[in-house]
Amino acid sequence: MTPPSPPPPRFHRGRLPGLLELPHLEGATEPPALAQYLLQAGSRLTASSGTVGALGLSHGTVRVAEHPAVDRTCVIGPAQRRAQQQPDAAPSPGIPVLTSGETVALLVDAALRSIVVAGCYNTLLPAALAVSALAHLNPGWIVERAPADRAPGHTSGGDLLIAVLPSPDAGTAPCSPTVLVVTGVARAGADTAEMDRALDALLPIALQSQAVVVEHADLGARLLAERLAAAGHRRVITVGSDRSCDVRVVQAVWTGVTQTALSVGGEVHKFTLVTPGRRNALAAAAVFAAGLEIGADPRDLAASLTAFPGVPGFLTASTALGLPPSVTVLTSAARRPEEVADDLDSAFETTEGKVVVLGDLTRFRPDQAETLAGALAEASHVVLLAAPDDQQGTVTAVLDELARESVTLLRHGPCEPAPAAALSGLAADDDLVLLLGPVPSDREVR
Repeated sequence: MTPPSPPPPRFHRGRLPGLLELPHLEGATEPPALAQYLLQAGSRLTASSGTVGALGLSHGTVRVAEHPAVDRTCVIGPAQRRAQQQPDAAPSPGIPVLTSGETVALLVDAALRSIVVAGCYNTLLPAALAVSALAHLNPGWIVERAPADRAPGHTSGGDLLIAVLPSPDAGTAPCSPTVLVVTGVARAGADTAEMDRALDALLPIALQSQAVVVEHADLGARLLAERLAAAGHRRVITVGSDRSCDVRVVQAVWTGVTQTALSVGGEVHKFTLVTPGRRNALAAAAVFAAGLEIGADPRDLAASLTAFPGVPGFLTASTALGLPPSVTVLTSAARRPEEVADDLDSAFETTEGKVVVLGDLTRFRPDQAETLAGALAEASHVVLLAAPDDQQGTVTAVLDELARESVTLLRHGPCEPAPAAALSGLAADDDLVLLLGPVPSDREVR
């Protein structure tokens, strides 16, 4: 018996595309934002029990099915396609298979207005800032980290969608945003081949966007702007500290909050940010520029950015280590060496004392070790937590690059001190500890 053909894709501006009405989730698409958004938008999802559990979804909202049924309109998989799909796991013939990035792209194209953040790194905080900055426009969003306690996936009655596309190295899907925001492609000294691949992936999306906001401090973003200019794109907005930038950060001073001032077309707009650092002020400036492009009032944007509550893990204060109140502890959710460098710069901007890094490097790959060590070398001292044997390569490679006198390695063993004990002799009053990676538990390192 030939299974029935799935209904054809039906794209309706401002509503759910027909292709996404009856999807099956295959594997734990990360983050759960996409699944949350689809459920709120009216998708009738099915997923395996393992996927439901991994995404933290309610069994009452998702029908459990270990394999896609013939009535499914599509199968949605991880951001990066598997190199080979097992025959017994393949969907029924005729059912389209989409990556999560392709699914987000469909939703972007279905929205009347959209602000999309894309790049190789530094995408999470700008997206969260956009959710706050444009809250008065009642947006929906698909972001990995939302401000405060908001869900990462949310639909609304508004016509604006804020979304993050997967990193270009995961296969960014073409779409046509109203505004594309690019704050991180590659820094100076990056691998040329990697840079070209990222630019080749981002350029088609940028060319289809009505406006593109690029951060001038990032080499890859500047190169993207040059390619767009050469291709005749009419609306590229540069953001940075340079006088040539369309949106210029003229002040970013930490006084317990970041006192920020932007110059736009000869007018100065002021707001404060709870997140420290000039790099984060530049991300807020990029969001401000994107908001202006969709017609938001600059006074509303400034007020909403001032009200931004922060995102847990993005340079937010922590008491988990039990250090004296005179030692500031900030958490860092950095996942790329470039983000580590940014967070270290921000940490030094908040204190006149030393900056000590407590690092769990399990989220970094061994091939990132040289760049990661270059970022960590700026710290006053680095305390590394020994990784399990199968991930020890990253720690070892970083140690080989750093000056041994500036590093303490906490190994597993009964005689090793707890992280707080190790830090107590390295961080004094008015110093700052940057906690890189998951917060250590109260137990000692064993």
